[in-house]
Amino acid sequence: VPTMAGVFKGLTLTPPRRFQPRIPVSLWRSLAVYTTLCFRADVSAISWRSQQRLHTRLGRIMARRGKPKALAAVARELCGYLWEIAVWVRAQAAADPKAHAS
Repeated sequence: VPTMAGVFKGLTLTPPRRFQPRIPVSLWRSLAVYTTLCFRADVSAISWRSQQRLHTRLGRIMARRGKPKALAAVARELCGYLWEIAVWVRAQAAADPKAHAS
């Protein structure tokens, strides 16, 4: 359909090729191992502990320092919890690789 800005090609259902993920099979296998480990009680305990701590911390810092500084501080601490989970999952996968292989 011609328009004043040029020819309108319309919306497509699939995204362009440059936006589609290119993930190798080896990465898919390692992701499968990590996802089976991530739904364990230990990871849930770490995430619940972090959620409770960050919620109370956000309220305290927002009352004292304001919203932008509070969000930055909580984001830094959230990165620490994500690091803890990643280290734990990697240690579990290294300890018993055959039990989690797909």
